[in-house]
Amino acid sequence: MMYPHTEVRNLPWLHAKVVIGQHSCLLGSANFSSSALGFDKPATWREANLVLTRLDERFVHIQQWFWEQWTDSALISENDLRNAEQKWALRTDFLANHDDTSSAEPHAAKSMYALSEEDLFKPTITGENQIRMASRAMEAMFRKLEPNADKTMIRVPAFVSSILWTYYGRPIATAIEDRQYFQIPAHVWERALESRQPKYNEAKIQRFLSFLSTHAEASPAIRFWAKQYIEAGCPGAP
Repeated sequence: MMYPHTEVRNLPWLHAKVVIGQHSCLLGSANFSSSALGFDKPATWREANLVLTRLDERFVHIQQWFWEQWTDSALISENDLRNAEQKWALRTDFLANHDDTSSAEPHAAKSMYALSEEDLFKPTITGENQIRMASRAMEAMFRKLEPNADKTMIRVPAFVSSILWTYYGRPIATAIEDRQYFQIPAHVWERALESRQPKYNEAKIQRFLSFLSTHAEASPAIRFWAKQYIEAGCPGAP
């Protein structure tokens, strides 16, 4: 629910945390969550923050920076909030039922083996593709496994990247008309098995997941989450 006299906006690529008041501002690493701000006991994260008063000459520059970000952002509607709540509920339910780390310090595992979109994906959906293609690093590892792969097989690492990202607990946008996001690995598998060669895709995806779980050139995070996915026996796991 939106609070009266309050405007909430969204800037998808903004990661900074800044709070500006009438007489001071705060810059820091903490997300605005109970664990990051220390409301959970014991506190989950160690954070670093800096407080500047209006007397500091940097205060004006921070204000200017804030309004530049605000101008670039988009207004959030009630409908946006409802959609976000539904997606968060789906993510929470999936992690509770399928995330092996839930039984033993899930926050620590996600922190120690943090994935990033840059590890797995190219920056945007390009050309006639309807999903994000895999990063160059992922494609290079796939070619090591499948040196004779033709252009049609380039979707295999893309599907695997989406499987790992959604298993990690993050949605990924698509250009598919009836599915704007992959939210869980099952959504990715549905798409993979709708293709012209479903059996072919399934075997290649399973083989690449196994390859990533042990391959030395894969990052520790990719190896960890590929192994977790396989050992959890999730949809399509080898």
